[in-house]
Amino acid sequence: MIESNGRTIEAGEHAILEIIKTAELFTRVGNACVFDRELSQARFNILIILKYEGDGGMSQKEILERMISTKGNLSIHIRNLEEGGYIKRQASKEDMRHDVITLTGKGERALKGIEPEYERHIRAVAGDLSDDKAGHLTEMLKDLQEKCRELLSADLKKPGGES
Repeated sequence: MIESNGRTIEAGEHAILEIIKTAELFTRVGNACVFDRELSQARFNILIILKYEGDGGMSQKEILERMISTKGNLSIHIRNLEEGGYIKRQASKEDMRHDVITLTGKGERALKGIEPEYERHIRAVAGDLSDDKAGHLTEMLKDLQEKCRELLSADLKKPGGES
């Protein structure tokens, strides 16, 4: 048990709150130092996913599985990236009901300009972590992510759950 803001909470709950605070702070650092209004951190993440995991393009569903976003938010980001010329959508040759999303030359150039600065900020925040600490932290976070996915999967199977 830990005392936090005048109340006693479980150590695990305290850890989760610290993870959320850290994620929010890192997002704020990125938004203040690297990103602008046209290319937010969420949109940058979509471009990064397409660059490193989207060889030949990806569906919106595949992108969503790799992001922390809702389906509605992702649709807005995809539309804005397409309107900005960073990505293009084409009907899938395998299934015409789905689009394949790929980077454009403009998207690749934007990443080439922003990615080094983004990586510099990551190193400034996490560069002091030893390999052991970073590995241990990564394992713990992956465990928490898996528990979240299990919980979401169970909730989605309940009547009235999201689809």
